[in-house]
Amino acid sequence: MSSNGLEDVEGIFNRELHHLDTSLSTSEVEITKLFPDAFMAAHTKSTSMDQFMADLGINSEEQLHEYPIDQLNAKVAAESDFASWDDMLKAAGKAYLENK
Repeated sequence: MSSNGLEDVEGIFNRELHHLDTSLSTSEVEITKLFPDAFMAAHTKSTSMDQFMADLGINSEEQLHEYPIDQLNAKVAAESDFASWDDMLKAAGKAYLENK
């Protein structure tokens, strides 16, 4: 594939990832669809996103969005393959788009 072709694919992927970020901020994508059980089991100490959130005392997506990012980052760094919530979110978004 030419470098232009690769750049085109990367551009499309980046636009899709941006759309996904926008969708998350407007709750168009359910958090459990973005983080399916298989993803959570493979990359975290939790078997589901519901369990991950419950461990933090979070009962809804709204509460997740309002949760202090430093505390969320600490849990992610301690109990997953990722250094931060943003890294975990990006990896889940990539997997979501690849399986969409």
